[in-house]
Amino acid sequence: SYELLEIAGSSEVVDSYYVLASDIDMEGTDPFRLINNNVHIPISSWDPITHNYGIGFKGIFDGRGHTISNLTTINKYNNLSGIFGQIMEGAVVKNIAFTNLVSDKYSALVGESSTFLGTMENVAVVMNEESQNLRFLWNIGDCAIFKNVVAVGFSDLGYEASENAYAENLLTMIKNTPTKYIKTKYTNFSSSEEMINYIKDNDIFNDSDYFDLIENQLCFGDTVLL
Repeated sequence: SYELLEIAGSSEVVDSYYVLASDIDMEGTDPFRLINNNVHIPISSWDPITHNYGIGFKGIFDGRGHTISNLTTINKYNNLSGIFGQIMEGAVVKNIAFTNLVSDKYSALVGESSTFLGTMENVAVVMNEESQNLRFLWNIGDCAIFKNVVAVGFSDLGYEASENAYAENLLTMIKNTPTKYIKTKYTNFSSSEEMINYIKDNDIFNDSDYFDLIENQLCFGDTVLL
């Protein structure tokens, strides 16, 4: 956990390649945010789908099938909250599960007025039960790619999501029906049983190296998600 805390970037763009070598339990540690968000950009200047402030994560974060659990991320300036601040075009987050994730406001992975522009593949994010009034991502841009992504415990998918984003097996358990601004395709479920039955009946994740159904439980490697 201390090694993860040490990689938090102070630059406006972080383009490193990170690999997890083991599961990491962040219980009792300081809040983590990959991008230093001491730079504040007024909300009045934003264009949710097309803007690019040049601040955010532009590298690769590869979990190699591991889990980061009990991580807390907090907001300082709302446009760069969440784990990654803003996920820029070309960035990749893959092969990882975040479980019992805690965040105080806005969204879990990127902040208010920040946009997801990269690729997310083989990723699970499960919120702490007390932190579920949050969006999964704030905005989803045209070039976003989702493949084998499970998001559980959020208030909604986002504020705005482009219809041009590519989504293959983007499965969610969120509270709210999509607004008129949510155009990205996803499949939402009202219960874990409903999601698990859908995965089973449609052979979702059948060829996945990371997701698996074990005794009617959805698992990511050795971690039980649902």
